[in-house]
Amino acid sequence: MNSGDVRFDLYFTGQLADGVDRATAQTNLARLFRSTPEKMAGLFNGRPQRLKQGLSREEAQKYKVALTRAGLVVAFKSLAAAAADTPAEARPMPASAADWSLAPPGSDLLHADERPRSKPMEVDISGLSLSSPFLAPEPSARPAPAVPDTSRLSVAALGADLTDRPAAPPVSVPDTSALTLAPAGSDLEPLKTEATPVSPDISGLSLAPAGSAVMPEGARRPTPPPAPDTSHLQLSDEG
Repeated sequence: MNSGDVRFDLYFTGQLADGVDRATAQTNLARLFRSTPEKMAGLFNGRPQRLKQGLSREEAQKYKVALTRAGLVVAFKSLAAAAADTPAEARPMPASAADWSLAPPGSDLLHADERPRSKPMEVDISGLSLSSPFLAPEPSARPAPAVPDTSRLSVAALGADLTDRPAAPPVSVPDTSALTLAPAGSDLEPLKTEATPVSPDISGLSLAPAGSAVMPEGARRPTPPPAPDTSHLQLSDEG
């Protein structure tokens, strides 16, 4: 029998996909079959229900994708080409869910002889190569550095000055044997000379009366003119 003559019946197993509730799946199924959720309610009784019959391989794959997206867990039953022409009411229907089993998620529901075969692709990889850090050449060994000669070194005493500074010259102490201290409160400026007080002769001077002009006439400021009489003037509101 030619694998292209194989037909499939589509069944809803009565189970829903993980995370999908009944109301959502019922609405999605009604939208898919252009019906109403109320008319689809009878399919959600927990028992397998046949949704489509006599599907080709391509049609079965399309329904599988669409119903899985709707949240339904579906299964297919393959029929011979002759059985595909049998009236739908005469085809055997599972009596109960005990005749069915669920394949693991991602399983291929088609038999080996029903799967489309594709020619394996041959890729030329002769120009490719793999590199590995384990294949890299080992680094050349380097000679160990020479140990420095520390025989001329010594450890200074704790707190020693490690700077190489010249010695400071000795401080000369001045001779203070000829110096004495004056008693407390003594005047330390004995060379200050006394100034003779000056008593000027003011017998020829006299005080001018109050208000007198004590400056020469040419050095005096001119007397300012008197302020003009403005008693007869008044302001007008006219612009």
